[in-house]
Amino acid sequence: MVVVCCEEEETIHKIEGLKDGALNNLFSKVERWFEKIQVDNKMVWLACQGIPLHVWNCMMFQNIAQKYGEFLGVDIDTRCFKSFVRGNVHVLTKCLTRLMKY
Repeated sequence: MVVVCCEEEETIHKIEGLKDGALNNLFSKVERWFEKIQVDNKMVWLACQGIPLHVWNCMMFQNIAQKYGEFLGVDIDTRCFKSFVRGNVHVLTKCLTRLMKY
C-alpha cells in the first residue's frame, strides 16, 4: 500500500486522473483513502545471518520465508553469492508487527 497525501484538492484530482494510465502500470489497485481501508499484509526483507555455506541456496531461503509468510525472492547479492554474511529474503507476511529473531 502506498499513501499519497496532498494539501490541495486539485492535486488529488490530478493524481486520480492518472489512475487509468501510469498508476495502473505501477500498482495492482488504485483507490482513494477512506478510514475503513485495512491492510492485511506487508512486504518485508528478512536479513538472515548465520546460514551455513552447505545449505546456502534458494530452497533454504524459501523454507525460512515460509515461517513468516509467502516467499517472494532473494536479492541479487544473495542470489549471486556476493557475500555469505547475510542473505536477504523478500517475504509477503500477514504479521503487521515487527518480525523478531527466530
